[in-house]
Amino acid sequence: MVALRAILSCVLVAAGLDGQGPPVLLDIRPGAAGSSPNLQFDSNGRDYFSADDGTHGYELWLTDGTAAGTRLVADVAAGAASSSPYVLGAVGANVLFEADDGVHGLELWRTDGTARGTSLVKDIRPGPGGALTTAASGATAVFHGELYFAADDGSGAQLWKSDGTARGTVAVGPVTPGRSVTRISWMFALRDRLVYFAGPQIELFSTDGTANSTRLVTARVRFGGSPHFVWPGVFRGEVYFSGAGTAMPSLGWELWKSDGSDRGTVLVRDIVRGSGGSFPGPFVARSDALFFAAGPNVDRRLWRSDGTAAGTVLVSPNGLDPRYLVDVGGTLLYSAHDPNHGRELWRSDGTLAGTRLVADIRPGIEGSNPGDGKVGWPTEFIAAGSRRAWFIATNPFVGNELWVSDGTATGTRLAADLVPGPGNGLPTFVTLAGGRILFAGDSASSGRELWVVDPGATAQSTGAGCSHRTAVPSLTMSDPVLGGAALLRGFDAPLPSAAVLVLGPRPASNAYLGASCYLYVNLPLSVVLGVVLPTGPSWSLPVFVPPSSSLTGVRAVLQAVYVAPVGLEFSNAVVLTLGS
Repeated sequence: MVALRAILSCVLVAAGLDGQGPPVLLDIRPGAAGSSPNLQFDSNGRDYFSADDGTHGYELWLTDGTAAGTRLVADVAAGAASSSPYVLGAVGANVLFEADDGVHGLELWRTDGTARGTSLVKDIRPGPGGALTTAASGATAVFHGELYFAADDGSGAQLWKSDGTARGTVAVGPVTPGRSVTRISWMFALRDRLVYFAGPQIELFSTDGTANSTRLVTARVRFGGSPHFVWPGVFRGEVYFSGAGTAMPSLGWELWKSDGSDRGTVLVRDIVRGSGGSFPGPFVARSDALFFAAGPNVDRRLWRSDGTAAGTVLVSPNGLDPRYLVDVGGTLLYSAHDPNHGRELWRSDGTLAGTRLVADIRPGIEGSNPGDGKVGWPTEFIAAGSRRAWFIATNPFVGNELWVSDGTATGTRLAADLVPGPGNGLPTFVTLAGGRILFAGDSASSGRELWVVDPGATAQSTGAGCSHRTAVPSLTMSDPVLGGAALLRGFDAPLPSAAVLVLGPRPASNAYLGASCYLYVNLPLSVVLGVVLPTGPSWSLPVFVPPSSSLTGVRAVLQAVYVAPVGLEFSNAVVLTLGS
C-alpha cells in the first residue's frame, strides 16, 4: 500500500471545502430577477459560464465554486449589451469561445480568465455578420492541440482549426466534401484522426487536420437519429453509433463502430432482426465494456458490448428505456421505467443479478423521472467521484429539485430543496468543478442563480490517454476519503512497461506533448507517488489517505506515465479532492 502521508504538504492545493453541507448561493445579481447562469466548461477546476448581472448584459463569467472566486471575465459587448458567449474548448493556456461584441458579429475569441487576456482571435468573416452564425456550426473538438469547428468566411461553410492565434486559425477544407452543408452533429478526436457526423444524411467524415484532408469515411452507412437518445460514444479508440447500412435495406438502425477508416467501419451486431432496428444509445464506457440502451420503441433494455458480435449481449430484461447512464465507480446508475413504479432510479453492475431498482422516489406509477429537466433545457444526471451520482427528480412533497444517490435506497436523498415544499427549484447545468457540485436553480428570493454543494471526497477522471497501440491506457481511483484506502486502478497498460505514478497540483493549462498526448500535472511541483510493474493489461494499487481533518478539501492530480520499449505512453488524469 502506498501512503500519501509524506507528500501531501508538498504537492496538494487547499480548496477550502469543509465536508458535505447545504447548498450555498453565489448571488451574481442580487434580488429576485436572477442572473440566469448557463454553466458551460470546466477548465482545470474553474468553470466558465455565461450570466447577466443586470449591468453588463449576458457575458462570460468564471467561478471556482466560492464567492471570492466568482467574477466577470470580460465585458465583450460593452455596457448593457450581451455578447452571448459560448465556450468551445481549451487550447494551451486559453479558453476559446464564440461571442458577438456588436461590431464583428459572432466570431472566435480567447481568454486566459482575465479581462486583459480576453481578445478576438480572428475576424474570420469581416463585417457584422460573423463567421459562426452559419447552420454548419455545431459540435467542436480539440485534436492535436488545436480546436476544430465549422465557420463561414463568406465563401461557404468550411472546417476550421485554431491554436488560439490569428495566424494559427485557418480553414482545413469543406465540411462535407461532395455534399451540401448542414450542421456538424458530433465530433470526436481519435488517436490519429478527427471524425465527425455531418451532411444532409448525417454521414461520417474524417480529417487529419491538413489542408483538404477531409473525406467521407464510408458511403456504406449513415448515422441514425430518432426519438431515442442515440448520440454516439467512444470506446477503446473507436466511435460507436446507431447506423443504417445504405446497401442493407433489410437492416434497421443498429450498432456500428468506426476507427475513422472505411475498412474499420463495421456493423457490430444486428440486435433487432428486420428493418425496424434497435436504435442503440446513449453510450457510456466502462474500462471493460460499453453500455447502452437498445430495442424498438418503448421496449428498450440495457445492453453491453466489448466491440464484438458475440460480446454484445442483453444485460437485463428489467428496467425499460434506460436513459442518462453514468458510471459511478464501476456501477451504472440511470433512469428506467417499470409498470409498478413509473420512471425511477436504477442501478446495474453489468449482470442480470446486479440490475435492479434503487429507490422509489415518487411512490406509485407516475415516477420521479430522474434526470428529466424542464422542457427545452438540458437533462441533469452526472457522476461525481466513485461513490455518488447527482440528478434532478420530482416528488410531490418537494417538487423538482437536486438529489444524490450512492446506488442504495438509504443512500438516495434530497440534496438541495431550493424552494421548500412542493415548489420547484428546477436545477440545470449540474456539473462538477474544483471539487464542488455547481448548478443553476430558482428560489423565491434570488431568482435563477448559481448554487454550489460540497460533495465531500471525489476522484474524477478527466482528459484522455495516448498510446502507440489501438488500446489506450486509462486510470481510475476510488474517492480519497480521509482515513481510508483509495483503490488506484490502471487499464490497457502496455506490456512490458513500468507505470510511473506522478502526483502534483493541477497546472494552469495542460501541456500538449504531441501525438494526442497531454501532461495533466504541474511537473516541476510534482512527485513520484510510486512505480508499478504491470504483469497484465490491468493492475491495482491501494493508496492510504491520512485521517487528518486539516486535509479536507485538499486537491491534486494523478497521472500514469508508462515507460515501454516502444516509447512513452500516458494515461488520462484523475483529479483528487480529499474529504469526508
